Amino acid sequence: MGKPSGIVVLAGMALAFLATVVSAEEMQAVVLGDITFNYSTASWLMERDGDDLVATCVQEDCRGAMIDISRIVGDGGCTKEAMIAEAARLFPGAGRAYANIVRAGRFALVLAEAHDGPDLSSPQYAHACLGWQGYEYRFAMRPETVGTQSWIGGALHYLVSQATAPEAPLTQLRIGDVTFSLSNEVWKVGPVAATADGSGETVLLTCRMPTCEEPSLTAALSVAQTDQPCPSPPTDVEFAYGGEAKNGEVLKETPEGLHFVTSEIWLGCRNFVPPRFAACGVHGGRAYHLTTPAGQGCRGSFWSVPQTVLIDVLKSARVTE
Repeated sequence: MGKPSGIVVLAGMALAFLATVVSAEEMQAVVLGDITFNYSTASWLMERDGDDLVATCVQEDCRGAMIDISRIVGDGGCTKEAMIAEAARLFPGAGRAYANIVRAGRFALVLAEAHDGPDLSSPQYAHACLGWQGYEYRFAMRPETVGTQSWIGGALHYLVSQATAPEAPLTQLRIGDVTFSLSNEVWKVGPVAATADGSGETVLLTCRMPTCEEPSLTAALSVAQTDQPCPSPPTDVEFAYGGEAKNGEVLKETPEGLHFVTSEIWLGCRNFVPPRFAACGVHGGRAYHLTTPAGQGCRGSFWSVPQTVLIDVLKSARVTE
């Protein structure tokens, strides 16, 4: 039998190396509440601490840093201001703390970091939070584990980006004679209230991150008596800035659905301002409206509720009388 060729030897070495890499990066999973954290053992050591988790970084760029991961009831404390204050409290010597909202896979992570000294590459302290289905998941780095490595913020961001969760439940919202199915992952649904003139009902929908880039972006669903079909979408002459309206429609997909006419209202600003969205459908002598806020003008926020999720709300409408 002849000797193995150099190609065979190299191929064998490559396979051996690949097996070593796969073995060194064995994947594990640990569950906290509704969230499953998927991680490589080459990057993290995950241990339980009662009802909580302790994540210890073992990769080179943040080796030794420890993060306590906890879960508490509530979903209103995951804000930039809260995370900055907590990072500054737990790591007061840093002198400079800041926070950003970053998309992490399916989640929105409010990540605060503090630097020890003026050098941006100096050791960092990280404190973060994400809100999910009525709970806050907190990630608090233990200050005593801050060493010479500074990549803990990026490592934590990546860890959360690999996490998974079950499909979010739907809220069945009835307003008038129509029921809308709204994803709890996308919308926080307010209480149904009487309209200002008492002729109908209205409810405020708050778009959750990361579907919306910033918190507190809203849309409103309302129903009111009407003697007229849905009004025609506005025309160019109604805009002070020379804007325009792009008209459309959303056809019902089932016999119980509702047909809506829609408009995107562009203000004609010199800078980019997202269009306002309006939709209207009529059933049983009442008009159903879905709108995003008006009156922002050309100095309005850059961000807006994605039109795709607004269309999903309209498509979910079902007459339930």
